[in-house]
Amino acid sequence: PLVASVTSAESVATRSTPPAASHESQDAAALFSAAALARREGNAGKAVALLDSLQQRFPGSREARSSDMTLGSLHLQRGAAAAALEHFGRYLRAAPRGELASEALWGQAQALTALGRQSQAQERLRQLLERFPGSPYAAAARVKLELATP
Repeated sequence: PLVASVTSAESVATRSTPPAASHESQDAAALFSAAALARREGNAGKAVALLDSLQQRFPGSREARSSDMTLGSLHLQRGAAAAALEHFGRYLRAAPRGELASEALWGQAQALTALGRQSQAQERLRQLLERFPGSPYAAAARVKLELATP
C-alpha cells in the first residue's frame, strides 16, 4: 500500500509549476525526479541520498514535503522504522490535511507496529478512520483494529 503513496507523492511533487516558478523550485523538482528514477531502478540508497539532499537544500519546497512520504516508505522497506516514523510525522505536521495525510497515518501505524508500539499503532489507525473514512487505507485499518481486539 505504501508504494501507492510513494507514487502519489511523486505525482504531487512533480505537477507542472507555473511559468514564473523560480530556478530553485526547478532544482528541487529535478532532485525529486532523479530520486524517483533511482527508486524505480532499485537503487534505494541513492534515492534516499538524493531526497536527503533535496530536504537540506530546499526545506520549504513542495518537493521536500512530498519527499517525506517517499523517505518514510523507503526507510520502512529497509527496516528503519524509527526514521520512517519521523518522516511520516514530518509530513503530517506540515500538511495535516494534505493529499497524502491518510497514507502518512497508515505509514506511521506500520512503523509503530515494526517498533513494537502496538497501542500507538492502533491509535494512528483510529485517527485514520476518524479523519479519512473514505481513504483507500480505511478498510485495511478496520481489519487491523478488529484483529487487535481480543
